[in-house]
Amino acid sequence: METQTDLEQLKNACDVCALPIENLDKVLTADNQGRAMKFCCEKCYKQYLEDPSLFVEFEDDEVVG
Repeated sequence: METQTDLEQLKNACDVCALPIENLDKVLTADNQGRAMKFCCEKCYKQYLEDPSLFVEFEDDEVVG
């Protein structure tokens, strides 16, 4: 069973490598079909930009807007 802490870590995790984003003030972001994507570093952001279709939206994802 996931705890509240586990859920918060997932919410603040990089959408490419799934590592926790420790400094949310410096997070890189992008929009993918209305979904706010978060990246922990420039390397993950560039990997996302190479093929955004790898990061498709799932039904339970948070939609912005």
